Amino acid sequence: VGADVIVAQGTESGGHGARHGRSTLPFVPLVVDLAGPVPVLAAGGIADGRGVAAALALGAAGALIGTRFQATAEALVDPATSKA
Repeated sequence: VGADVIVAQGTESGGHGARHGRSTLPFVPLVVDLAGPVPVLAAGGIADGRGVAAALALGAAGALIGTRFQATAEALVDPATSKA
């Protein structure tokens, strides 16, 4: 229906503790195969360059990284969250 990008979000995403579903890395190739020409971004449990490299190796066009950035000095979160 004209999506510009599809996000393959695994159960590790955001620390939500999903009990049903698939982990990100096994999920990405399935979504890539189904998405056809639409770029796929991997999301969930990707926190460094190795995770991005794994996502790219599995066919993703990139990665959507969110929670990991809470630990940066620029994050607008409570200092206790950054420290944790």
